[in-house]
Amino acid sequence: MVDPHGEYDDGYEIIPFTYKGTIAHTTNQLVQAIQIQAMYDKITDLIDGLIEQIELSRRRRISIRVNIANAKADGIIISQFLEQLTQKEGKWNPPLLVVVEEAAAYDCLPLVRRGRHYGIQAILVSQDPLSGETRTNTRTITGANDPAITEKIDPSIAFAAQQLDQGEFLYQSEKGRWCRYRYTARKADAA
Repeated sequence: MVDPHGEYDDGYEIIPFTYKGTIAHTTNQLVQAIQIQAMYDKITDLIDGLIEQIELSRRRRISIRVNIANAKADGIIISQFLEQLTQKEGKWNPPLLVVVEEAAAYDCLPLVRRGRHYGIQAILVSQDPLSGETRTNTRTITGANDPAITEKIDPSIAFAAQQLDQGEFLYQSEKGRWCRYRYTARKADAA
């Protein structure tokens, strides 16, 4: 669970992910490139450590508490983390279900495009529209949605999306066929 607002506590192992660096606003592309490269050099170890924690976690229910001061850096760092999840050698075992809150703020395309090849399924949660290519590679509408927005995506689900309860979502099993699913958390095994 990529959890930028710290909303997921119950039954989750909390892993803080903090980065205090910033990217200054500039229109000079060379300066921007230098700033971003310097940031990548600093965050590579952070991301590698986070992925290692995920691999070693026994509970596998993890809330990653994103605490990145600069919004531009936040988008770049979490997008890089999501992409690196799909660059692991071999498949995730057991498979991962990655939930990304505020998904429109990040580049989730590598996660949804390549994730299934690595044993990753993704649920993207956002009140803002996802980018065009990310949206075309996803089949899930989560939460209670504004019917006017939902109708633009697929008119056949506009009413059904309004009827969802907490923990339920719709998924498209095949084009034009939507199914309602209820997520129920299981108690973690005793260590």
